Amino acid sequence: MGNINEKNFGRFKALYDEAVEQDKKSFMFEGDEILTAYAKYVIEYFNLSRGYICGQCGYGPWKSRVEGGPKFCPSCHSKDYDKPKKAKKGV
Repeated sequence: MGNINEKNFGRFKALYDEAVEQDKKSFMFEGDEILTAYAKYVIEYFNLSRGYICGQCGYGPWKSRVEGGPKFCPSCHSKDYDKPKKAKKGV
């Protein structure tokens, strides 16, 4: 499988969404066949590695307060920082 990065992640996610909508078990990405079940976890990991995910509504990722990001979830405005999960390194 090719390398997923900021430049091609949008295309990877769009192909995944289309495959799920059409109830396909796989899709082609950069010449490789990708299982939708595997892609789901690739997308989840990629999103988590980019920042915080709201524990209340699932929105994310967004930058932490230390990095200049908002002090609340941009979607539901939750200020409960006990619930958002920080990305795990090296997973």
